[in-house]
Amino acid sequence: MANQSKASIPSWLLPPNVITYARLVLAPMAALAVVEGRHVEALWLVMLAGFSDGLDGFLARHFRWRTRLGSYLDPLADKLLLVLVFLALAVSGTLPWIVVVLFGVRDVWILAMVAYAWRTTPIREFPPQMIGKVTTVSQIILALTLLVGNAYPLLVPGWAVPLALISASALTAVSGVDYTVVALRRYRAWRESAGERP
Repeated sequence: MANQSKASIPSWLLPPNVITYARLVLAPMAALAVVEGRHVEALWLVMLAGFSDGLDGFLARHFRWRTRLGSYLDPLADKLLLVLVFLALAVSGTLPWIVVVLFGVRDVWILAMVAYAWRTTPIREFPPQMIGKVTTVSQIILALTLLVGNAYPLLVPGWAVPLALISASALTAVSGVDYTVVALRRYRAWRESAGERP
């Protein structure tokens, strides 16, 4: 039944992809709510986006509605939400700009290494590192801690924000170094296998 339904619906209209489109819309809405000081609304928009992320993943797995479009859009929607929320938190004065810059530099650096590998080597697989996954979780925790602190200050103890901030910043820096070391090792291995020498 699921395969028949998939065959009769264009891939871009499958439910998981439609939910991802909605998450792409929720991201700027949440960021705008943060900037305008509508903190409770911002928190619930982010929570709704998080729920939609879990829902589209469940639907894609359960009904075999996985598509190439979804494999690209899903992580893009997640990253867009996180980036816009962090930018909004910085604009509103909740998050130091230096932290946002750190997060951005790390992401741009990783993308630059991937682009260089695509352009100059046959390496096409870039499996995520465990430290990268932990870093993403720490950034999500930081965003939620700040959002909850803005919306419901009494729910967030005084130590929670500094701890989340330091943890996310440290892990971001460490993961950037880790990705660089892994990339250099793979690049060196490729050059050696190709009969070249550094």
